[in-house]
Amino acid sequence: MKKIIAIIVVLVATIIVFWPKNYTSPTIEINTEQRISYVHEEFLSVSLDTAQVVGSFFWDKEGEMIGGRGKNKLPELDLSNNTLIERAKLLAPAYLRIGGSEADAVYYNIQGSKKPEKFDSEFTAKKLFEVNEFSKKTGLKVFFTLNHGPPTWKENKWNTDNLDELLAFLRVNNFNWKFELGNEVFAYWAIFGRDFQPTENEYAKNYLRAKKLISSYHLKSRLAGPASAYWPVIGEPLGFYFGSMENLIPELKNELDIITWHYYPTQSFRCPVAIRRMDKDDLISPKYLDEVSVWAKELKHARDKYAPKSELWLGETGSAQCGGEPGVSDQYINALWWIDQLGQLAKLDHKVVIRQNLIGADYALLNADGTPRPDYYASLLWKKYMGQNVLKVNFDNEDSPLRFYSHCSRFGNGAVLLALNLTNEKQDFTLKGFEGEKYFDVLSPKDGLYQQEILFNDKAISEPTEVMGNDWQSQMENKFNLPAHSMMFIQIPGKFKGC
Repeated sequence: MKKIIAIIVVLVATIIVFWPKNYTSPTIEINTEQRISYVHEEFLSVSLDTAQVVGSFFWDKEGEMIGGRGKNKLPELDLSNNTLIERAKLLAPAYLRIGGSEADAVYYNIQGSKKPEKFDSEFTAKKLFEVNEFSKKTGLKVFFTLNHGPPTWKENKWNTDNLDELLAFLRVNNFNWKFELGNEVFAYWAIFGRDFQPTENEYAKNYLRAKKLISSYHLKSRLAGPASAYWPVIGEPLGFYFGSMENLIPELKNELDIITWHYYPTQSFRCPVAIRRMDKDDLISPKYLDEVSVWAKELKHARDKYAPKSELWLGETGSAQCGGEPGVSDQYINALWWIDQLGQLAKLDHKVVIRQNLIGADYALLNADGTPRPDYYASLLWKKYMGQNVLKVNFDNEDSPLRFYSHCSRFGNGAVLLALNLTNEKQDFTLKGFEGEKYFDVLSPKDGLYQQEILFNDKAISEPTEVMGNDWQSQMENKFNLPAHSMMFIQIPGKFKGC
């Protein structure tokens, strides 16, 4: 009899664990009386790695790497490519970050002289003009990472002679760029070796020198830094020993104009050392998704305490370090991760989030031939709907398979509710209040999470401009149905105090 009871208990427990979970249909309420934070109009921004622009070490299919970068040099990216220009133009207003590890190894060859051997690559005057022309044609504003790496140091001091040449060139040619000093400065030990790792105090002094130098050339740019790398689970690797934001922010206080940091929730197959390898089935689990807010809250707390006038920017991000994970970072599942992370960081007073990257490697928005990946279409929908003022939703996203975010509308008056369904089943929810007609668009996978084919309002997409049009769906009722693994942007007309 005891054995029978034990068997029954095990069976019941198994059924409870593995029985399909039916989530209670929630009622969502938005507080439109006041904003909880605001973002820049360039909030969703993109990058091109310096290595891509100048033709140097970057990620390829082979996956080999040396010193934090791909082992092989790639040809220079063609910035005059019309397809690339047209795809980028649809993302404006946005920043175009020119940065990455190569930014700390590049020589500014303004005079056309021979490149010193200690530099891996060179930024010629011609290439700088090409970047600026690309910026003009696309409407993307250049955010340029200045070289603070070992090749610029002389007798244990940062030498600004080459930087002087660059800034003089930018001033003479009226380039209106914004700047960042160094890329992942407190991880130089991992890229260049521990002998080339500056302390927090050294970086702080160099940061102030760079600000003064930029000002002397009358270049109107607030300076960002230090682009510190945050790994999954552990945050800044060996930050307690090699340098951390925790110590830098109190040192510079409000002199630190823009606080930049980098975050990837996983590490790809290319990374030789990994805290959390990409597991495709976990990318959109609440545990993985919510971790970005852990580090964002930590940084926001330090900023609020020591440097309240400084801005927070996530200056580089993708779903997996070291070029992204093939078969995941380039598939539909990545779009759910991407949009959810944008929603979280907007609530936590991050003014800009820069996606690594526009084109190239597995974590880009575009395939190598310029055709859009799902993340690109999702980014266009964010640009279409989500305004600068962030509103509070009375739903706790933490640990939930349904996620909700709200902003004022990009259309002027009105609000937007963004709803994400992380489950493989349809889910309902009810929007409280807001009587009258509402408009919405839905992005969903055509045949599952791990493919690039998607549906926009249940139809296949042939051109990116289709998602930017005003032929959205509409309904009077307040009950909405979310398809499996979908995202829905709901436009709520009206005049609201918080907007």
